[in-house]
Amino acid sequence: MLQKQLTVPEPFNLTKTRPKMIPLPKVIKRDIVAMPMPKDRKSLADIENDKKMRRQATTDAIRREYEDNGKQRFPLATEGLPSTKIFDKVSKEVD
Repeated sequence: MLQKQLTVPEPFNLTKTRPKMIPLPKVIKRDIVAMPMPKDRKSLADIENDKKMRRQATTDAIRREYEDNGKQRFPLATEGLPSTKIFDKVSKEVD
């Protein structure tokens, strides 16, 4: 018995794959660029002197604020007690 073959196998028509294109690496600049020197350059001694003057001006302003204050502090009731006068009397005797 002879059988008829209905389909005939054919080889696939495959092509070779193309290699992937690798992009070129980005060029990194290796130049060193420095900032220009300032024209009005201060020395360390000048900076320390400025700091000292600023601190002195601040302390003088605070001192003037407290010394020139026109407000009188209110009298305390405990200042008139005899126990506080005893302390003053003993401190005068010791001196």
